[in-house]
Amino acid sequence: MPIKTVEENLSVNMEKQSSSNLHIRKQQWLRTRNEKLAGILSGEESVKIDDFTIEIEGPEYGWLDITFTTEGQKPFSINASDVYPPFPNLRAWLEDLVHFTTIPSKSFVMDCENYKVLLSYDYLGVIEKDDILEPVALILLEDDIPEEEQKDDFGYSLMLIVPVRSFVSKLYYTLKNYMFTNRRVFSKNWNHPNGGDFDIRKLMRSFVSKNIEEVIKKMDEHTQDLGHWPLIRIK
Repeated sequence: MPIKTVEENLSVNMEKQSSSNLHIRKQQWLRTRNEKLAGILSGEESVKIDDFTIEIEGPEYGWLDITFTTEGQKPFSINASDVYPPFPNLRAWLEDLVHFTTIPSKSFVMDCENYKVLLSYDYLGVIEKDDILEPVALILLEDDIPEEEQKDDFGYSLMLIVPVRSFVSKLYYTLKNYMFTNRRVFSKNWNHPNGGDFDIRKLMRSFVSKNIEEVIKKMDEHTQDLGHWPLIRIK
C-alpha cells in the first residue's frame, strides 16, 4: 500500500491551499489512516463494511450541501461553493478511484470558501461475497473548521470502508441526477466562474464522466483479475 504517495499528495495539496487548522488535521488524519491501514492489511483486523447515505440540498446563495451519514459517526457535510467550482476535481477523484488498480491512493482539497475539506481514498483489497471478488476502499473526509466552531450535529471527520462500486455509484449518480432534476434551482443560485448566463449543459459537462459510467458497468467483468490483491476479512 503506497502510504508515502498519499502523504506526498497531501503535502502538495496543503502547500497549494494552506490552512493551519487543516495542517493539524492532516497530521491527525495520517495517524488515523495509517493505524487503520496497518491493522487491516496485516490481517489482524477484520472490517465492517459501512452502509451510508448521501443527501443533497440547495444550492442556496452559491452553496450546495452534500451530507454523508453512516451509523456510529456524526454526519459529515460538505458546503461546496460556486466560487471554487467543486465538480471538475470531484469528478477527477472519482475517475481515479474507479481505476484503483493503477491509482490505489489519491487525495485532494476542496475549497468551500469559508473552510476546506480533504477527501482521500485508499484501495484496500477485495472481499469475497457469493464467490465474487468486490474491491473495497477506505474513504476519509476531513475539514479544517476549528472544533469550537463545529455544529453539535456535525463532525469534522468521517471514515468509511466501502465497496468501490457502491461508493462511486452512489455519489456520482446522486449528484448527477440531482443537478439535472434541480436545474432551475441551480439557474437561480449557482454562478459559473467565467460568468455568462447559466447553462445546465455547462454545469453537467463539468461533472458527468462517461469514463466512470463505463467502468462501473464493466466492473463485474474484471473482478476475477483482482485475485492477487489482499483478501480482506469482514465482520
